[in-house]
Amino acid sequence: MEEYKFLATSQSLESARIVTKLLDEVIRLPKSILDVGCGVGGWSMAYKERGIEKITMLDHPSNKKGNLLFQENEFHNIDFETSVPPVYPAELVICFEVLEHIHAHRCHAVIEYLTKCSDTILFSAAIPGQHGYKHVNENFSPYWEAVFAQFGFKKYDIIRPLILFNDSIEYFIRQNAFLFVKGNGLLHTTDHKKFLPDDFELINRKVLNRHKSPVDLIKMMPGSLKKTMKHRFGKKK
Repeated sequence: MEEYKFLATSQSLESARIVTKLLDEVIRLPKSILDVGCGVGGWSMAYKERGIEKITMLDHPSNKKGNLLFQENEFHNIDFETSVPPVYPAELVICFEVLEHIHAHRCHAVIEYLTKCSDTILFSAAIPGQHGYKHVNENFSPYWEAVFAQFGFKKYDIIRPLILFNDSIEYFIRQNAFLFVKGNGLLHTTDHKKFLPDDFELINRKVLNRHKSPVDLIKMMPGSLKKTMKHRFGKKK
């Protein structure tokens, strides 16, 4: 566990400290945080260091409060594969690189839960081909955007322009981080320029380098393009 804490401190905590400060450019500093899939609490720690005291942390039953970087918080275990916890209202929900670990048939319920807790959600999830420990549901951002939209939330691609070229931040955060907001939420303004058009995806070279064959690359593609490529390159009967 000491090694686990070291990794969180040296990687996710450094990313969180940078990102949470840069977020001041686009959202108000929240008074309360719900950290879903908190791990050892790197993102919560970054906000605690900035004076936020009302912090609630959720994670799988395999994680324990004793593993956290700080103890002065409210911590609860939950297995999203089987249930959702009570609603913990917060000005900001953080859910980073969590839902790729949750099977697809449960993700709708989890996102519904997030939207009940806050109208501003800082969200990141692994894209196809990113791979990782127990990744069972990797999707491109339009997939998540469509689910959030069912609950009246809009995707704002206003984080990545601030962090894309900062290699002190973990690549998957620079690649996958979005704000989902209902109404104005914590946004200073809804007037912004999109970093990428909706019909483009940002894929880090670390992800691309894991794929060596046309079949591997086809697996990463959105649905309609995947069908076309499978027909063209698939085995002939």
